[in-house]
Amino acid sequence: MHEVLTESLRYVNLPFTVLLGVVVMYWLFVMLGALDLSTSGDADVHAEGDLDAQSHTHGEVHTGHDAGHTGFFGHVLQFINVGEVPVMLVASVLILCLWIGSLISNFYFTGGSLPLALAFLVPNSVLSLVITRYLTLPLRPLFRYLIKEHGEERIVVGQTCQIITSEATETFGQAQIDTSGAPLLINVRTIDGSALPKGATAVVVRQDDARGIYFIADLPKPQLHS
Repeated sequence: MHEVLTESLRYVNLPFTVLLGVVVMYWLFVMLGALDLSTSGDADVHAEGDLDAQSHTHGEVHTGHDAGHTGFFGHVLQFINVGEVPVMLVASVLILCLWIGSLISNFYFTGGSLPLALAFLVPNSVLSLVITRYLTLPLRPLFRYLIKEHGEERIVVGQTCQIITSEATETFGQAQIDTSGAPLLINVRTIDGSALPKGATAVVVRQDDARGIYFIADLPKPQLHS
């Protein structure tokens, strides 16, 4: 145990140790009820803390329509099951894997050399992503079941929603519908090939039960007449 602590505090491992500490503190606060299990932003997912709210996190995460960095990032998120498993669970597993990989590689292979430690970041990251995928894979059916059980209780078509991903397109996007309790999160697709930016307001016009997605249309902007 002492060796693990000593290795954790070495400067080559310290960044991952700090990240792991943040994750541990987060879950402690969640268990104490001080935080909701929620996160949003460019990671393209939002997950809620209680069991009912977690069930609102809908199935798939797809990449954007372009071949740039957004598309690559979307592929990575899809690979590690973000969108089908709450993002904080996935992030926690990933950070734990990165931390363990850093300890092992720097103890056995790099000898604490910063250049070698940086070089080992690549295989460590790749291996951690693969392990994270398969550790979280069994959780996907659970959250699909929760989505089915709780998502059917709300009428979504006809309601307005706000885009919470970096954008919403005909192949990618998530949106949030405000409710009296936890926000309802849905996977969305535009119907006319347009791209709606994060924060835009749209209306849900159709539901695809088989794919677990909703089609949205941009709200018409009011015309100002001089």
